[in-house]
Amino acid sequence: MPDIEDDLIDVYELQFKAHAVDANPHMPQERDGLTHWLCTFSNDVIGIFDFYISLDPEYQGNPPSGPMALDFIRADIAFFRSCPGFADFAAKLGLDEDDSRAIVAFNEMSRYSTFADTLLAHDPKAAVNRGFGG
Repeated sequence: MPDIEDDLIDVYELQFKAHAVDANPHMPQERDGLTHWLCTFSNDVIGIFDFYISLDPEYQGNPPSGPMALDFIRADIAFFRSCPGFADFAAKLGLDEDDSRAIVAFNEMSRYSTFADTLLAHDPKAAVNRGFGG
């Protein structure tokens, strides 16, 4: 049985690209050994959606796949939407509300959430009923 990420990529005809970069500007807490990737999903509905992914050393410098990237986005959206507001979001990250890293991460997760809403507005039944962003 295919994963929901594979289904979503097929249903929405998402194209995926990943390019190695030196850093993830939206990551609130850097760790040693991570590799960073500027990724893009695109299609006729969303246009181009750029985002960053940072991978642990266990991935041995290999780029993320489209399904992996979509799974990371889904997890980030679920985390973001589980927070009733910015203060809770920052606290769950272990950061103070006035920490610029928390603000940057919150804004990026808000953008991810908007990406999901935009994508699903095209045909919400196909994905919302399966647990993506709804």
